[in-house]
Amino acid sequence: LQRRAGSARTLAYARVATPVAPLPGWRGDLGLSLARGSGFSYGGPHDRGVAVDAALSRGAWSLRGEADSFSGPDGARFRFATATLSHALTPTLSPFATGYRWRESGPVESLGSFRSAIVGLSWQATPVVGV
Repeated sequence: LQRRAGSARTLAYARVATPVAPLPGWRGDLGLSLARGSGFSYGGPHDRGVAVDAALSRGAWSLRGEADSFSGPDGARFRFATATLSHALTPTLSPFATGYRWRESGPVESLGSFRSAIVGLSWQATPVVGV
């Protein structure tokens, strides 16, 4: 629970997760999150949210993703999904492919709809700096 200074708004957030092994050799976590409270998502018009996330790995392969759905009292809706597949070629180099998608609907559409796909190579330059 969180209460903003100078505000009567209380924000609540909870996440539960469980280990999963969906296929032989694959290991990971599956999570479910719930949120409630006016402006919980970057001060937006949404006051309720639910999300599912997963992180799976097998050897050098990694698959991560999440799907979120937020709604507000005025009919505002925001849906977001992302997934990333990566492969560790070396301890410091990993090619990856990522997809993003969101859609906003309701009386105020500041973000609208968006889709993106990114393919790249990440490099862990130091233990705390990655590019």
